Amino acid sequence: MECCRFPLAVSVRVATEQVISMKTKTSALFLAYHFFLWRLICGDVSDVWCRWNTSCVLAVSFPVGEDVVIHWFHHAPGGVQVQVHSFYYDSDQLVNQGKHFRERTSLFKEKITAGNASLLLKDVVVEDEGRYKCYVGTLQDTREAFINLHVEAPIQDVHMELSENAVFCRANGIYPVPTLDWSTDPPMDGRLFDNKTKVEQTQSGFYNVESCMQLKADGNIHVDFTCELSSKRNKNTARLRIEDAIHAASGSEVKVPCSFPQDLSHFELIWRFRHLEDILFMKASGLQHQVTLSDQWKIHVIDGRSAWQHLKLPNVVPDHQGVYTCEVRTHRVTYVTQTDVIVTSDSKLRSLLGTIAVFGCLLVMSVGLAGFLIYKVRTLRKFQKTPEEDKSVRKMLTQKAQP
Repeated sequence: MECCRFPLAVSVRVATEQVISMKTKTSALFLAYHFFLWRLICGDVSDVWCRWNTSCVLAVSFPVGEDVVIHWFHHAPGGVQVQVHSFYYDSDQLVNQGKHFRERTSLFKEKITAGNASLLLKDVVVEDEGRYKCYVGTLQDTREAFINLHVEAPIQDVHMELSENAVFCRANGIYPVPTLDWSTDPPMDGRLFDNKTKVEQTQSGFYNVESCMQLKADGNIHVDFTCELSSKRNKNTARLRIEDAIHAASGSEVKVPCSFPQDLSHFELIWRFRHLEDILFMKASGLQHQVTLSDQWKIHVIDGRSAWQHLKLPNVVPDHQGVYTCEVRTHRVTYVTQTDVIVTSDSKLRSLLGTIAVFGCLLVMSVGLAGFLIYKVRTLRKFQKTPEEDKSVRKMLTQKAQP
């Protein structure tokens, strides 16, 4: 049964008659009077946002009186009214409590005599969303209050990465359903990329979002990618920068860069190898930096305190070849820097140098041969006679031979 349907109809009729009989009143006064009557009969209506899997208080107060009776109801989808919690005879009465709410509700009993009928709802889930009605009766008065409960699972972690000429953006466990927007800095021609977004709802009611920006040009586009997710009361952003690949010989020192605003004082930083293997974790709070290195990387990383600037690898080997990511998290923004490190082993380096030397020798020989051929052609042309010159020579020899 909807809230105060009959009294509301009566109030509308009464107010309408007053407006007809008193034409000098404005429509604004009528609306204000109508709203006042609705509040007086139906009680207060408020909105409460509760975070998933936490405790939430639905606050209601009433004038102090004797023999307090409290009933809390939940209006489920389809108009079904479920009993959430009841209190009378100075104790909880939970025989008719809905199964969904069992062992998850309580009142602040020590404050009831002071006019507090608030409900504590524990371990909030998506199914708890909806309208709640609180009825309070005493020997002196009766009151009703209505609360619209909204469940939220905020956007906490947004992950970005570049893989096979496509940029991916992912976030999981969100409620209500978010929106996702892409942008680049500097702005990139829309013809150079195409993005697709997929949203899936889990059995628990949460939403998982994944979006892919497929680059249509080559992978040398130097832009920063931004992925922004927004819900009703929450927004989180991730920004990805792709650094130029680092080519290093085996045994050399490499510094993998990490890019983010240098004025940040409170953040968490994670270095990863090939997207999955954690290298280093740093928690920064003002001037204090707490650094934790994974066991398998302790012998490969030096000066972990400078990890917020770069990851220093003093002696890289072919096993260190791959993608390195620096992920800096703040409350609302995540900065990701991705760098591909290419390590050339000694044997490969010698082979490469040998190949270059062979090609160099062949090039020198080719140039020398070409020069020799040009010289021979020019020499032959120098001593070659034209037909007129040859005829003149033969005539001269014939004259000398005559007596």
